[in-house]
Amino acid sequence: MEWKALEPLQLLTCGRRLDVAGFVLGDCFEIILRNISEVYLSAAWTRVSECLKRNQIVANDLSWGWMHSGETSVPNSDCTPSIRIVTPTDFTGWTSCELSDIWRTGECDRLDAELKDGTPSIRCTATWRSLKWSIAPEDYQLALKLIAVNCTEEVSDWDPRYVLQNINEPIELWRQIGKALQDNNQQQIDTLLEEAKYSYTSLGYRILLRGYKTYLDSGIHEGEVSLPELT
Repeated sequence: MEWKALEPLQLLTCGRRLDVAGFVLGDCFEIILRNISEVYLSAAWTRVSECLKRNQIVANDLSWGWMHSGETSVPNSDCTPSIRIVTPTDFTGWTSCELSDIWRTGECDRLDAELKDGTPSIRCTATWRSLKWSIAPEDYQLALKLIAVNCTEEVSDWDPRYVLQNINEPIELWRQIGKALQDNNQQQIDTLLEEAKYSYTSLGYRILLRGYKTYLDSGIHEGEVSLPELT
């Protein structure tokens, strides 16, 4: 699926502005790649829906959306949006225009505290700049397609210089692959991709390949390396 297929589902914004608040996937990208599936999204939504019921919060317009990483931060974070290292799935989840005031009222902090430490981790946040689609919270099949497209389209998300920012010895497998690409080490790339094939879900592996292919196809990489074709 490409962006063009999602365009009919996208809600209109006023210029770049669409004020929302919501609940976004909070696990690190490595964990998401290892778990991304309908089961994972179902477990995440169960935590969100139970939190809403527990706090007697009604948001009739909750649907899948994305908050712009440069204009969004999570409660009680020491990092401002301009200095934090953003990963491809950041600020993707369920958003609502009806809840857009909860950051100002402080409700966001309380809900975030309830959700951030569980499994899957969920963060509650708000922003003025976002995209939102008419994808129901429990339409996990379509949501997975949205996530796969949304987190593999931006070249800079997969540029090893950005992936490895301030990380000299990466531990996470997806970053180790970025390091091997940066070093033009084809043997290491092949070895790590084989590990990723068995460590990540099938969709997680496809996201990894498509993301780094987006970077290589951009023409900014210096060196000769290759990745397997997507099937």
